[in-house]
Amino acid sequence: GVAQAANGRIVKWLTFETPSQLSSPAMATGVAGMMTQMALEQAIQEITDYLATIDEKINDLLQDQKDRVLADLMGVVFELDEATSIRDCTGTLTDAAWSKVAPCAKTTGTALAYALTKLQRISDKLLKARSTEDVNELLEKNSDDIRMWLFVIARAIQTRDRFSVIELERAFAEKPEVLEEHRLAIVEARKNRLVKIQARIDDLRGVLDETANRLREEKLI
Repeated sequence: GVAQAANGRIVKWLTFETPSQLSSPAMATGVAGMMTQMALEQAIQEITDYLATIDEKINDLLQDQKDRVLADLMGVVFELDEATSIRDCTGTLTDAAWSKVAPCAKTTGTALAYALTKLQRISDKLLKARSTEDVNELLEKNSDDIRMWLFVIARAIQTRDRFSVIELERAFAEKPEVLEEHRLAIVEARKNRLVKIQARIDDLRGVLDETANRLREEKLI
C-alpha cells in the first residue's frame, strides 16, 4: 500500500505484515531506523528555520563569494533535492540516483572543515590584535565573514543530515540485517561532529568576550 499526502503525492510505500512478524528482530531494527530518520528530519527542519532567518542577509555575500567550497556545497544541496524527489515519486532510490549523491558526504565534510578553519583563523587574529584600532579593523572586515561561515556550517550540518536519511533508507534496502549497526554508527558520528563544531564556535565566542573585556579595560584606563 501507499501513504499519501493531502495533495495525493505518495509519501511512503507500505508493507503490511502479519502480527507474528511484528516481533521479529528485523522488524525491530526497521523501527529503530525509522525513528532515527524521524529525529534527523526534525533536526533538518530546525536548521531550515534558522537558515530562513539569515538567508536574506547572506545572499549578497554568497553571490560575491568565489570560493569553490561554497559552490560545491550548494551543488550537493541540488543533488539531494533531486534524489529526494526521485525517492518521493518512486518510493525507492535507484542505483543511478544513489551514485550521484554518494560523494555528498565527503563534500559536506570538506565544506564544514573549511568553514571551521576560517572561524579559527579569525579567532587567532583577534587574539593577536592588541590595540583598539586593530580589533575594530578586524571586526569591521570579518563580521560579515563570521556570519557567512556560520551559515555554511549550518547548511553543511543540514545537508549531512539529509544525506544520512537517504543513507539509512539505502542501507535498509540493501542489507537490512546490518541496519542497526549502521544506524548506531550514523548517530555516533553525528554526535561527535556536533561536539567538534560546538567546541570551535564556543572558542570563537570566548575570544570575542575576551577581546571585548580587554578593550573595555583599555578604554577605562
